[in-house]
Amino acid sequence: MSSILLTAPAIEPLSLAEAKAYLRVETGGDDDVIGALIAGARIHVEAQTRRALITQGWRLSADGWPDDGRLAIVPAPLQALSAARVYDADNVAHAFDPSAFVLDKGGSALIFALWQAAAQPIAAGDTFTVTAGCDKRFATCNGRFNNAVNFRGFPHIPGNDFVIRYPVAGEPGNDGTSLQS
Repeated sequence: MSSILLTAPAIEPLSLAEAKAYLRVETGGDDDVIGALIAGARIHVEAQTRRALITQGWRLSADGWPDDGRLAIVPAPLQALSAARVYDADNVAHAFDPSAFVLDKGGSALIFALWQAAAQPIAAGDTFTVTAGCDKRFATCNGRFNNAVNFRGFPHIPGNDFVIRYPVAGEPGNDGTSLQS
């Protein structure tokens, strides 16, 4: 299956400020080089692991449909399927409703659901536009990947409404118990 990057990551997994602090660089003369090294490192890790570290859009072209009906999506993890096209014998594209697929986000696979007939049989060259990458939510990191210990965000910092909130008996999160589960 061939993959074409449609939407590059909007950010890098490590900010320029974080990299400069780690490297103990205080001037701005090497910002472009450090930024390029950050992007290069992300691209290398994604290529070696076949995983998208940051949300990005991809167009995948299938070489054929697997016998078990599961099309593995690389790069993983799969977030969404936004478009699917099948091509007829004259190489004319026909849009296919993405709801005809079940997204196995944990296994990063598309499963063809037979409740809708394809305009043409799915064959080599058919394309799928998917969104892959980390959604940067603690619940996903903990629940889907069992990787809460490596989560780099701040899930327990109060939100903007913290100042105006007040405790309500029985309301989760305001009972004094630990937020870690």
